[in-house]
Amino acid sequence: MIDTNIPSPGIYRDIPFDVYLNWRHLSQSKVKAGRESMAHFHAAQHRESVQTDAMRLGRLFHAGQLEPLVIPTTYCVMPDFADDDANRTAKGEKPKNPRTTTYYKDRVAHFRHANREKEMVTAEEYERLVGVVSSISKNRRAVDYFSGSEQEVSFVWEDMESGITCKGRADSLSIKDGRITDLKKHDSPKDFGRVIHDLG
Repeated sequence: MIDTNIPSPGIYRDIPFDVYLNWRHLSQSKVKAGRESMAHFHAAQHRESVQTDAMRLGRLFHAGQLEPLVIPTTYCVMPDFADDDANRTAKGEKPKNPRTTTYYKDRVAHFRHANREKEMVTAEEYERLVGVVSSISKNRRAVDYFSGSEQEVSFVWEDMESGITCKGRADSLSIKDGRITDLKKHDSPKDFGRVIHDLG
């Protein structure tokens, strides 16, 4: 039986991200931990990745720019049921805290259940996504980097010095231009150099 979690060296297109994550090869994110110490490196090999809010938003912006067709099938915007006219207390009054009513909780629970296969985002987060993608589309340099490139390309290779098999995933790959473009979320360009260094 072939183990699909240890693919041979090559370029792989149309591989879902969760499939790529399960490939049992060395990745940049694991190697990066070794900048601290070998103990950090070894711990990273067996540690589950903790998803922070910043990472969750980064994934959303990433999908919006690089894979816009997955947005409607992967994400869902939670409506704000708090301002519904039907949102009342048991006495029929407008609530002081509209997110504590039975009506509000029932509507949220029903919406979550109906969209249980999707990741919930707030209306504010979705507006930020639209703003990010719009800003990138107005930046000529960014447009040039992404146009004519393949998105989300995975690859496996054998490191010539160590013989270790490694894996990588390019946000945007242009084989013709020999260019990989990496999309990262950051709030300000002021300390961009430091952030790039910290991200490795």
